[in-house]
Amino acid sequence: MLDWLLAAYLLIILPCTQMWRSFYQKGKPVQARTAGYRKTVVQMIGLLAVLVASCWQAGRGPAALGLDMPVSRTGMWGLGMTVLLLVALYVGNKLYTSRLDSARRKDVLDQIKANEKMPRTPRELAEFVPTVVLVSTGWELLYRGFLLMLLTPLTGAVGAIILAALAYGIGHGYEKKSQLLGSIVSALLFTLAFYFTQSLWWLILLHIGLPLFGAISVVTAYRGETPACAKV
Repeated sequence: MLDWLLAAYLLIILPCTQMWRSFYQKGKPVQARTAGYRKTVVQMIGLLAVLVASCWQAGRGPAALGLDMPVSRTGMWGLGMTVLLLVALYVGNKLYTSRLDSARRKDVLDQIKANEKMPRTPRELAEFVPTVVLVSTGWELLYRGFLLMLLTPLTGAVGAIILAALAYGIGHGYEKKSQLLGSIVSALLFTLAFYFTQSLWWLILLHIGLPLFGAISVVTAYRGETPACAKV
């Protein structure tokens, strides 16, 4: 019973709620960043508590959700590729920003500062880091590990991948068509990556690493240092 209540929330309630907020709360005062981080943490703790309870009720272990121990060969390859990717992004970003002229650097700085959800100060960053670790881990467990495990026997692999990816992509809300499409495509890629490797560890690392990279870019920009130009 808990399985299907949680699945209904992830597939229907959460995406619909986020879309409603996108359309009907646009223009309203934005919640303070640190308050938003704390609210997100509380929400995720609640969802993970339900997930743990449902797994306990069904007698499932972490491996059923993609937390394989020891990590599989494909999972190890994924971890290695993720580390290389994050290092390449950092190095490439440094090389790119070092070649920007002052006008282009200002444009990059403005783009970085446009993301209101990212931290602005070291204090906000200190709250953002544990938030993104918990939330990124939770979303991977819920939308990849849990939903694919639950849906695949009913809809087949293709149906489970599509449903999970659509729900997760729509759950990011709507800003513009390209943003929504990008969210769905990235969710589909992550879901496919989990299906083919059956290991979540490297996807969790990637999901944590990308927003942290963006957050450091924003904080660096606000401190007046050379802005990193990661898209955040």
